[in-house]
Amino acid sequence: MCLGTRLNKEKVGNLLVKITSDLGVVYHTKLLKLLFIIDETSIEKYGYPISWLDYKVWQLGPVPPVIYQDIRFDGHEYLEYINPVKDELGTRIVAVKEFDDIDFSEAELNLIDAVLKEFGRMSSDDLVQITHEEGGLWKTIVDSKGGEEVLFEEVNTTPYSIDFKTKIEGDAEKTEIFNNALENLEFYASL
Repeated sequence: MCLGTRLNKEKVGNLLVKITSDLGVVYHTKLLKLLFIIDETSIEKYGYPISWLDYKVWQLGPVPPVIYQDIRFDGHEYLEYINPVKDELGTRIVAVKEFDDIDFSEAELNLIDAVLKEFGRMSSDDLVQITHEEGGLWKTIVDSKGGEEVLFEEVNTTPYSIDFKTKIEGDAEKTEIFNNALENLEFYASL
């Protein structure tokens, strides 16, 4: 189980609520891409991801399997926060509780709002393309494994994780922030 689910379950759940409440109609692919973009933007700006979810390299881009499984297979981790509703267009995600900002800093809330303002009205397909951009975390891993045609020839998923730390390589201050935050989370996980 990833750190995001073990230690940040309420924060991640409330992030899901915020995205779906703020945007109204959100389908599962769009939700997954927005989660990734929020974490990637947070890494770039602050040196740590907001959710600490584990993102895998899948054909349609980075995906946190724990959220995907809850949405697609009636999982149990986050269904107290969101409800997947199947309709003629796919799986729409609906918040089932009010957003609680207690676990978020003001800076994190501002970052989330900025990401939703910039990317929230884009289509799922547009967001997939953004996560597939040249030089991005997903694309770098896919290219290192032989490219999309090789990696996804037989399956749509892989076991490869996105390493957000590579996004801040060369930035000593953000790397230290990341390492300290990770160390603190791992300490709390060991209690």
